[in-house]
Amino acid sequence: MAATATPLPESVVQQFRELDRVRREQDVVVKKINKIHSKLSQTPRETAERFGEKLWIKLRGFYVEAKRLADLEESLCTSCIREIDPSQVSVSSAPHGTKKKSDGPLEGGRKKRQRTSPVVDGAAGGEGGPGSAAGLNSSAAGLNDGPSAPSPVSLTRVVVGEQVAARVSATEDGKDEWIVVKVLRIDREANRFDVLDEEPGEEDEGGQRKYRLSGSCIIPFHKRNEWMSASDFPPGSRVLAVFPSTTALYQATVVGQPRKRKSDDYSLEFDDDEEEGIQGVPRRTVPFNHVVALPPPNPRAYINRQ
Repeated sequence: MAATATPLPESVVQQFRELDRVRREQDVVVKKINKIHSKLSQTPRETAERFGEKLWIKLRGFYVEAKRLADLEESLCTSCIREIDPSQVSVSSAPHGTKKKSDGPLEGGRKKRQRTSPVVDGAAGGEGGPGSAAGLNSSAAGLNDGPSAPSPVSLTRVVVGEQVAARVSATEDGKDEWIVVKVLRIDREANRFDVLDEEPGEEDEGGQRKYRLSGSCIIPFHKRNEWMSASDFPPGSRVLAVFPSTTALYQATVVGQPRKRKSDDYSLEFDDDEEEGIQGVPRRTVPFNHVVALPPPNPRAYINRQ
């Protein structure tokens, strides 16, 4: 005799309906993103550069919405699994932001940290806007800014909600740790920046971590449409760059032929980089807006890890 199927709880049915709605919205957003990309791919570079900020802000907004819907879809799927088969939750609902080890170079025994939220034109992967600075304590890894602090003029480009490069540890020998963070709060008078590491590594058991940093620990990224004002690093230049598919920045050397346009990607050789099956140092392609000038060491930089 055939077994009678157990009907799904009403709460699960409701979540299935919500999941269907979310996926329909995702399809609409993806089509809008693809439409803009298709338009850009068929438009001469000179014409595209005259579109102005409005188009890029619109595209970024679609990406933010796509990420929000993807996070909601993940949450609904996890909730459905929990109600249908609780034994599968431990497999399906790992904490958000958990990293897989990547195959990038090693520095001080640390594996590079894989990035799951894209860096889009300097905007944070999640929704922008001020974050709370509550709970910041007064412990610090450094004392005051050293002489290598960047010009206040360059830091005026930094705004709340955007992603920047941040120095989160400083050493005498210049082996500082730089990562991509989201700006939560800016104190211009004190020259302090409250930032969030949205994608902590596997070794960070506490999940997302906040820092309060001095201006010498912050480097803003250019947006893709700001290539005219971006620095041009010729072959042989020493730079700091985001390692592909991670949220970590490492020292590298510009290699290959000089770029024809300032908007072209860089070919880089990262320090201590290696890849199985490749002799010597592999060459990595990195977008121009993920490459910045190599800052000097600053062991006195103010770094307050929460």
